[in-house]
Parts: sequence; structure tokens; C-alpha cells
Amino acid sequence: MKVSYNWLQTYFKDPLPESEKLAELITFHAFEIEGTEQFGTDTVFDIKVLPDRAHYALSHRGIAEEISAITKLPWQEKENENEEITSDKAVTVIVEEPDLCLRYTARYIENVTVGPSPAWLALLLETIGQRSINTIVDATNFVMLDIGQPLHAFDADKVRGTITIRRAKKGEKITTLDGKDVELDESILVIADTEAPLAIAGVKGGNRAAVTESTKNIILESASFEPAFIRKVSQKIGIRNDSSKRFENIVPPERTMRALEEVTSHISDVSDSDKPSPITDIVNYKQEKKTLKITATYIRTLLGVPITEKDIEEILQRLGITFVKSGDTFTVTIPEERRDLVIPEDFIEEIGRIYGYEQIPVTQLPTSPILPEINKLFYYSQKIRDILNVHGFSEIYTYALTNSGEVEIQNPLASDKNFLRANLSQGVSKALDLNIKNADLLGLKQIKIFEIGNVFTAEGEYTALAFGLRNAQKSKKSEADELKEILLNIGSEIGLDFNFIEVKDGIAEISLDDILRNLPEPDEFAQYDVSPQQKMYTPISAYPFAVRDIAVFTPEGTTEHDVRAIIEKHSGVLLVRESLFDVFEKEVDGAKKISYAFRLVFQSHEKTLTEEEINAIMNKITEEMNAQKDWQVR
Repeated sequence: MKVSYNWLQTYFKDPLPESEKLAELITFHAFEIEGTEQFGTDTVFDIKVLPDRAHYALSHRGIAEEISAITKLPWQEKENENEEITSDKAVTVIVEEPDLCLRYTARYIENVTVGPSPAWLALLLETIGQRSINTIVDATNFVMLDIGQPLHAFDADKVRGTITIRRAKKGEKITTLDGKDVELDESILVIADTEAPLAIAGVKGGNRAAVTESTKNIILESASFEPAFIRKVSQKIGIRNDSSKRFENIVPPERTMRALEEVTSHISDVSDSDKPSPITDIVNYKQEKKTLKITATYIRTLLGVPITEKDIEEILQRLGITFVKSGDTFTVTIPEERRDLVIPEDFIEEIGRIYGYEQIPVTQLPTSPILPEINKLFYYSQKIRDILNVHGFSEIYTYALTNSGEVEIQNPLASDKNFLRANLSQGVSKALDLNIKNADLLGLKQIKIFEIGNVFTAEGEYTALAFGLRNAQKSKKSEADELKEILLNIGSEIGLDFNFIEVKDGIAEISLDDILRNLPEPDEFAQYDVSPQQKMYTPISAYPFAVRDIAVFTPEGTTEHDVRAIIEKHSGVLLVRESLFDVFEKEVDGAKKISYAFRLVFQSHEKTLTEEEINAIMNKITEEMNAQKDWQVR
């Protein structure tokens, strides 16, 4: 929420701390400040108000109360004189849905003046990103941003008959103030007259009874709606604004009357001959004072600090919480505006944050003499991970949702994710196929991956292990033989014979649940080095790479570093990887020669490299190698 420093200052006679200091105090005692910016002589805070306290803190008044509690500066309630009742045109209202409309207050005002707002008001609204519209609309917006109560004004001469708060009828439509056409149904609450809906309750007004410069008489409404219902309506029709955001986070019904009086006062300041009517007030909630008891001993125990009863009393007073003290017991009255205070621990948290988290000492967590039970599946899964890591395998995590399987999902997220996987091999196979294409870029001669995860068959769910291998270059061992050898290593290290496991297409899969039944219960976990390690992340280019091989005969005494120096000289930053993959000696014309063969991988972070660009580099490398005495590119 955007909050104006100058606006906050209107609540205090004493000067507030400098904006930078104030931001720090708010951050450490109340809300996170996501940013600040200068607007002329004003500072605007972007305050992150979470839903649990949005019902009172999405307003300048709510933030001012917090600042008063934090800084001990007394804040002053803005006094608005009750306007003299000079019109007898009271608003007739029918509430058909009392469970959804907790309170509805309305007032008729005759002879209003609609025009540009005073400069001070237009500037305050503009400072926090609101557009000044006219005296009436600006007054309702100002009060909403000031005390957190959304209001709406209708052109009274465009309203036909009684105002009714009801569910919309199927097929009804409304055009909102911003020109959006919305189709209504019974799941949406509307403010309507005898002809049609005038507004979507708690969300958006309609343009049929919009206030314009020609408006002479208005109907003001100030209401409280059921928050969960407003949230659903807002999501359904795709409209979320300052008004709906406040209603969906609970607007206390007690606030509606005060807001109506305040906006009436603002309108009277700019309308010389306005005539307000009596207020129509329909209450559909039970008004009751709630109290609870907290002891100073319990407060100290929970906070872990020796806070005095005097400090507790002072903090409760600064928070505006009334209480009666008897011994070390405080009987506190839950403020109407604080719907987040429900249990004793809520009040203790309030006391703690105002007292200052920095005053709560760091304590050692208690140790328990009871050792936690070792999870057998976790223990052996981790042991298998360690074995596979030693053999150069990398762990992957694939989707549990696939396009085929034995267990179908009733409400799939996508057409290709409508089944739960029946095995891990399918995902491992796809990962192998993808990574083998990038083996040169990765500088790998083999792709080795594994996965441990749950699979779902018609018989039930179980945990499986699958691992696979693909050779990017010729190998003395076949993929199947190498995997079988690894299986024997795993089996010997955990005490089982894995000769029975089948290797198919370079992939093996087993049920961990089955093999766990034949393994002993573990008695202790292995010790791991958890010291921090310095690792650097290097981004991968989004553009394709290209591979070139080059082999060169060199005279005896030449090293691979001599050849590599020429390659790097002409490749520059486009050479992302080079590897020596073959070396052999041979007599050529009676002289001993050494052949070095390199694989070069080129890639750009800015574009796709063309054949011409790569060939130009290779030509320069070839020319310089051939220019060396007794060197010859093969």
C-alpha cells in the first residue's frame, strides 16, 4: 500500500521522525517497507500489509496508530462535525442477503457541488498514485485511503425507487464505471434499484448512476460485506481494486457510520448549500465486546524476557487496548478494529513487537535426550545416492504427471498430464535422450543419471529407483555391462544380490520398498560434511552450440598445451569447451610424429552462430598450425 508521509503527519501535532528513520522503525516493529520514493516535498512509503492486519492497516489512520505505538508520539483522532440534517429524503434500503451484507448505511445529500477538488486533496491523491476525478468521487476515495472504509456515491436522480442489496439474477448485465461489461448470475451480490443493478457489491460501481459534473443530488453508501464472498466474486469477474481488496480482508462493520460522517463533512466543505438527510443504518451482525485474560507471568514465559508489568501496561495503552488489571492478570478488551487479536498469544505478540525484538536475547534451543527414530527408507535411499554419486551419476527429478499410466487423474492440469507415472524409466529415458545431445557442450563422455521417487500402479503406490547410462563416445564396456557392474556394487555395499535386475535400453529400475524388506534396520546415520562450499553459477546460453574436430601431426617434443594455445588464440570467447580426445604416435617420412585430436565446442550468448563464422575460426586455426615447422593438420 502507498502511504504518504505528509498525510501521516496530519495525525500528529509533534513532528514525525525523518522519513528514513520512520521507515526503519516501521520495518522493525510493524510492517516491511518494500520501497520509498520522493514526490515533491513528500515521501511515499510502499508498505507490505499482510492479510492478517489488512482490516485496519490498509489506511493512513491504521499506519498512524502503529507509528504512535512505536514512537510514543500521541496521535489525534480527526474530528468531523456532524452535519446538520436539512433534508428529509431518507434513503429506503432493503437487504435481502443479511449474511452477506453485515451492515449498510446510506445518506441522501441534496444540492451538492461537483467540480475540481481542492488543490491539497488532489495533490494527496496524486502523491499515492490516485487520479483526481471530482469533488464527490475524490472525497470517497480520500476517506477510503484515510480510514480504510470503501464508499460509493450514486447520482440520486438516476436511481429508481428502493435500493436493494440482493443476489443478481441470471442474465442480468452491468457496465462498470471503467466501461467493462460484466455478465451477472446468482453467485454475485449487487446493489440494485427497482430497474436493474447499480453496482457489484464490494467490487465496482456501474456507470448508469455515475456521478458527473451535472449531478445535483447524491446517495452515499458505506457498507460491510462478507469477506470470503467478495473475494470469490472479485476473482470470478476478474476485477480487483482498492475497494475489493479491503472488503475481502474484512472491513469492520463498526467503521461504516464513521466513514459516512467523514465523507459528508468533506463534501460539505466544498458544497455551500448541500442538504444531508438522516442516515439509514441496517445492522445484520451482533455487536458485543469480547475480553480475555493474560497474566504477566505467561507474557514473560512466552517472550523469554523479564518485561515488567509497568512496561506491559504502557504498551497496551500505546496500542489503544483497554484493560483491567488485577494482581498480575490483565483482562483485555479486544478492540473492534483489531480482528487479528483473538487469543492471548496474539496480544503477547503485539506486546513483543512493540517492546522490540532486539531486546529479546538469543537463547540456545533445548536439546532432547531422545534420539529420533531413523527412517529406513530415507537411510538406504541416501546410501544409494552416495554410491551412485561416487560412480559419477547425477540425480534428477521428473514429473509425476505424465500422458500415460495406470492411474488416471480426474481433473488433470493439462491434456498431457492426465496420468500418474507407473514407472521412473520413462522419465529417465527422456532425460538421457535430451542430455546425450548436449554431451559435447557438457564435456561428458557419458551421461549418467538416476532418480528415486514414488510411482503409482493399479496395485498401489511404492518408491522406486531407476538409473540409466548413455555413451556419448565409444567405450570398451557396453552400457548394459557397466550398469550391471554398478548394480553389483550397490548390492554389495548394502548387503543384497542384485543379479536378478534386468537392464533394458541402458536403464535399470527396481522397487526400493521390496528390497527394504530384506535389509536390517539402520542404527545410525552416516556423517556428512556440511561445511559451506564456494560454488559459482555460470548461465547457459539459450542459443545452439556447434562442434568441430581438428587433429594435427606435430614433431616429437610438442605438447598438447602448444596445440591448445593456437586453438584458444583464434577462438576467443566463442570457444566454450575444448577437450583432447585422442593422442597417438606414428613415424612419418622416417620422423616420429605425435597426433593430437581436439573436440571444439562453439557457442554465443548473443546469437546463433553461422557456418561461415565457425569456418572462419577453423580456417585461422588450421592456417597457423600448418605454418608451424613440421606441423600438418590431418
